[in-house]
Amino acid sequence: MKKLFVPILFIIFFTGCKSTMKTAVKPEQLSGEYIVYEINDIALDNSATDIPTFTLSAEDSYFQGNTGCNSIFGPYELDGSKIKFPNLAVSEKYCPEGNTMEIERKFIEALNEVKDYRLHNRVLTLYGKGNNILLRATKTQK
Repeated sequence: MKKLFVPILFIIFFTGCKSTMKTAVKPEQLSGEYIVYEINDIALDNSATDIPTFTLSAEDSYFQGNTGCNSIFGPYELDGSKIKFPNLAVSEKYCPEGNTMEIERKFIEALNEVKDYRLHNRVLTLYGKGNNILLRATKTQK
């Protein structure tokens, strides 16, 4: 009975851990257009016209998008399930409508703090230190 118990415990332990692990996808799978719907656990109003959107291009590892007000662009780097956005550039237009500038600030901060990612069922989740979720975006169907 003891000989059977240890392998079963081993299988249960590693099967349970698998669901929380982030697995890398092929860079081509990340390519596409995304609409941000959550930043730092704050849901964005998807009926608003000023929500952040972005495109990832695996062909040249390039990121470009809109913060809801300004254009944002630059390279991104992948290493397994790790992703980072070094040297992003942002245009400098002021948008006084609603909380557009606050959303922009949080969006840029999230991109600067990201460490890991996961793409599952067309939802891209970006994680920061301690596995905390920084941003969630839906990949559009194109």
